Amino acid sequence: MKVFLPVVTKNEYDAKTKTHLFETQERAFDFDFSLACQMKWEARFPAQAARETIVDYVSRISKIENSVATLLSKMKAVYCFIDGENLSFEGFVKLFDFTRKSYVQTLTERLKEVLALFESEAAEKN
Repeated sequence: MKVFLPVVTKNEYDAKTKTHLFETQERAFDFDFSLACQMKWEARFPAQAARETIVDYVSRISKIENSVATLLSKMKAVYCFIDGENLSFEGFVKLFDFTRKSYVQTLTERLKEVLALFESEAAEKN
């Protein structure tokens, strides 16, 4: 399944014109909600995986009010859904910007939609 997320394509300060150039673009990611995402969860985040499955994690974090900390938690789950990308979690996070309020609101809403989609898919499988 393809899911589009808004990634930062340009974030530069031009000292000559004293302007900040900030651009984003929708980027398609292939998502896999199979057991492969649980395997990625266990491999990349073993301490958390020892306490809960990715299904339980998503269920818990989906209910938490948004903050930078919960945004990163939600990104951990979304990172585990990505299939076919050779990205570290740090590399994945660097595709986004957390300093622009309107952008963060858009990103937060999109992550909420992705997590809801995962929860509905997981509920259908059970």
